[in-house]
Amino acid sequence: MKRSRAPSKMLDIISRLKFSEKVMIILMLTLTIFILGGGIYDLIYRPVSTIPFMGRYVFYYPYSINEQTLNESITVMIFYVMGTVGMILMYQSTKYMSSPRKAYATLLLGIVLFILGYGLTEVLYRMKVGML
Repeated sequence: MKRSRAPSKMLDIISRLKFSEKVMIILMLTLTIFILGGGIYDLIYRPVSTIPFMGRYVFYYPYSINEQTLNESITVMIFYVMGTVGMILMYQSTKYMSSPRKAYATLLLGIVLFILGYGLTEVLYRMKVGML
């Protein structure tokens, strides 16, 4: 009986692939944001997008941090992307020392995006637990 070598050949092909550092960083950031934003929960439990609550529809589960809607998960991922882009811009601003105006603008935009991403995530969390 002859065994197939297809899985072995596929592993050989994958191991020979060379990705640039930027592609690997983008893949890792995307995977991290997907996992932290609740992407695995979305794939396993297939949550609804909105729920009726007190005569209106909301995109988050109120008073519950153990459940989430699909829209809530996507919103959190967007907030995480905002914060991550803000941190990257703050880091990149150090490369523009020859142009202080460009460095300052990049740093300011990075700070604003980071604070906005963090603040909106905090607001959503407080809405969920009923503190807002």
